[in-house]
Amino acid sequence: MTLLHQAGLLGWQLDVEVVLPTGRYRLDLAFVRERIAVEVDGWAWHSDVERFRADRRRQNALVLAGWTVLRFTWDDLTNRPEQVVAQIQAALAGGQLPMIAANGEPAALTAVRCPLTAIMAAERGATGGGRGEGGRSGAAG
Repeated sequence: MTLLHQAGLLGWQLDVEVVLPTGRYRLDLAFVRERIAVEVDGWAWHSDVERFRADRRRQNALVLAGWTVLRFTWDDLTNRPEQVVAQIQAALAGGQLPMIAANGEPAALTAVRCPLTAIMAAERGATGGGRGEGGRSGAAG
């Protein structure tokens, strides 16, 4: 991919076969040593329900085997190449992209309470108890 060459990203391979206990899987592009798969999705390929399902199973198998899977569209490659490269570089660095707000400034994280968390907290308050870390009740043994 010219985009990766221009960004100075090396060590990737096209059309890679990965063999896992759950099966053999083909990847569009992979940094094998780093276990990073880069998939380019299109409507034509995913127009079939079984292909769509197989892609999800494949991604789950790869993630469970320790792979990072990045998915991009053709639109991403042609209209947002800088973001594509930045995401691949972040994955290769083993980190995460900094969060950027729409205005280009660093974004602040906002705590969002999950409804399930609120329900669980209310139940703990109503019963006066709860479970400790790891979902175990009682003393550690």
